[in-house]
Amino acid sequence: MYDGKRYLTTRRVQEKNNQNMERKIEVEISEIKEVFLLLEDLNDFFHQREKYSDIKAFAAQNYKRIHKCYYKTLWNWFPEDV
Repeated sequence: MYDGKRYLTTRRVQEKNNQNMERKIEVEISEIKEVFLLLEDLNDFFHQREKYSDIKAFAAQNYKRIHKCYYKTLWNWFPEDV
């Protein structure tokens, strides 16, 4: 069943979120480089299926980097209202 009210409310939320996404933030080059290098290593690992058998070793070697990038770096980039 079509619920016009719910649709409009959802659409307003989406529009507000889109407006928030148009803002800009400043990021230190060292932080973006750290995220880039982590993504590069993740891409290299998952790009080659023969490496999948080493997932436990890869996770052990990289979990601290993943945790730091996610919880310390990326979370701090977003304004509190996003």
